[in-house]
Amino acid sequence: MNVQRAYITGPKFDEVPGRMFMEPHVGDPLQLFLDDGKVLRTSVVKNIERHGSEIVVETQNSRYRVTLVPSA
Repeated sequence: MNVQRAYITGPKFDEVPGRMFMEPHVGDPLQLFLDDGKVLRTSVVKNIERHGSEIVVETQNSRYRVTLVPSA
């Protein structure tokens, strides 16, 4: 997977722009790089559901929705 632009929604934020460098995998933390320079690293991923350009990631502690932005 190439670097993918995305909007991230989670327990403390809504549609924050950022980038995803690799697809999430069960057993690993989800890691996203937000446009404000911060890195979001979650607890271990328990479940992943993909619906078109949307990925729903359930971790040990929270649930995140990552909406992928099509490349221009």
